[in-house]
Amino acid sequence: MPYLTVAVVLLAVLGMLNLLLTLAIIRRMRTMNPVQLPPEPLPIGSAIRPFTAATIDGQTLSEHDLRGGQTLVGYFSPGCPPCEAALPRFVTYAAGLDRERVLAVIVDGTAADAADDLAAVARVVVASERDSVVDALSAHGYPAVFLLDEDGRVAAADTTVEGLPMVTAR
Repeated sequence: MPYLTVAVVLLAVLGMLNLLLTLAIIRRMRTMNPVQLPPEPLPIGSAIRPFTAATIDGQTLSEHDLRGGQTLVGYFSPGCPPCEAALPRFVTYAAGLDRERVLAVIVDGTAADAADDLAAVARVVVASERDSVVDALSAHGYPAVFLLDEDGRVAAADTTVEGLPMVTAR
């Protein structure tokens, strides 16, 4: 009987030491690798940040080119199922607008990912996640669509065009 008591106490002490060691390791790992969430998209009323980007047609764009009228901006990533579902609706929405007032950004893709129907209704930019055109609206989750006002400020933002008000046709 005394051996059984000693064994139970010894196992309880070892279990507590194991628990304390595990908690210390977890605490240390959290301080070494903090989780960094992507930045939030720009809030309504914020001005678009400066950027320069080249379209697949070879035209150079900047934030100044998105001023002077309501502008629709969409960010999509190839191979992303929600993006693939949102893209046809984006094209339909943009079809009634002036092509110069629509910008589509294909993130981490190629020019081939910009289908002919998208290039017909929008100026298309192929960019990487770190390019200034992605940081311009802090669009790091896809799909993302923004409606900019005449001054280049965010008037509306959503993940699909269904969440945006209708743009005034020019």
